[in-house]
Amino acid sequence: MKKLFKVAFLCAISLIVLTGCGSKVPKFGMNEPVEVTNNNGKYVIEVVDVTTTTSTQKDSNGKKVVVFKVKVSNTANSDELIQSDMHFTAVDKKGNKLVAYDKVSPTAVEVKKGKEATFNVGYLFDNEENYAKLTFMDNIATEKPTALFEIEW
Repeated sequence: MKKLFKVAFLCAISLIVLTGCGSKVPKFGMNEPVEVTNNNGKYVIEVVDVTTTTSTQKDSNGKKVVVFKVKVSNTANSDELIQSDMHFTAVDKKGNKLVAYDKVSPTAVEVKKGKEATFNVGYLFDNEENYAKLTFMDNIATEKPTALFEIEW
């Protein structure tokens, strides 16, 4: 009986380890749509444009601001699909976390079923790189990545 229990326990642990190791976050680039399915249905999200400007905030004056325009299409979700810059985090090419810049409205949208809308996600850059890796999270409560957008401009 003990041997059977040990074998079952080892099989369960192996299954958990293998399942966790096999889950990779898919990578996308600019204008590559990501279809997301959650408990409310489906929607499509993609980064469609990048612009740069200079910050005018006192604490970040003079730093480069990169604004990513994100398009959301509510294909089969409920009428309560809300997306915002809070669903994203970003790092530069060296892996340094970028500071969010929220003076790039709109930073949130509510998208009715069958409609699409765009919103902006802004970050401060301390360097002259033209690269960022944006992590998109469908469910911000879990902070589990849904997709990675590797963007060069």
